[in-house]
Amino acid sequence: MAKKSNKKTSTKKQSTAKSNDKANQKIIDDLKKQLNDQKENVDKQFDKYKRLLAEFDNYKRRTDKEKNDLSSMAIINFSKDIITIIDDFERTLDSIPELNKKESYINGIQLIFDKLTKILLDKGIESFESQNENFDPEIHEAISIVNDKKFEDGVIINEYLKGYKYKQKIIRHAQVVVAKNKK
Repeated sequence: MAKKSNKKTSTKKQSTAKSNDKANQKIIDDLKKQLNDQKENVDKQFDKYKRLLAEFDNYKRRTDKEKNDLSSMAIINFSKDIITIIDDFERTLDSIPELNKKESYINGIQLIFDKLTKILLDKGIESFESQNENFDPEIHEAISIVNDKKFEDGVIINEYLKGYKYKQKIIRHAQVVVAKNKK
């Protein structure tokens, strides 16, 4: 009788081992599935993080550009007001006779003019010369055309108001008189 129970026991052991193997395989498969799901979730979260980081970098770049643009606009608007004062000083200094230019109050006016000009230069605002240059509608505004055979056609013979620019952007076009040759 002992032999019969061994057969039954060994069959039971084999059956139990098979079911344990199946159960273990099922657990392993479930764990692999969970691991793959977690990997996909991590990949999605990492992709989302990268996109968010890129969006933030774009936002920073955009706001920095807006700040710079606003700053530039403030400087340009301020300089337009100062430029009119500089024009007045230039006309005043040009109208003073040579004999009176040695007087101290004239030197004071010249000093104020120089300080205002320096303020603009420090902010990046520069005037540009137009006298004897060729007329360029991008930077000049013709207020008059004069027939003069001494000059080539389109040459600026007089500058009424200086032109100003800020970082290569024209703030004010130079107002000029242009020569025209009749042929």
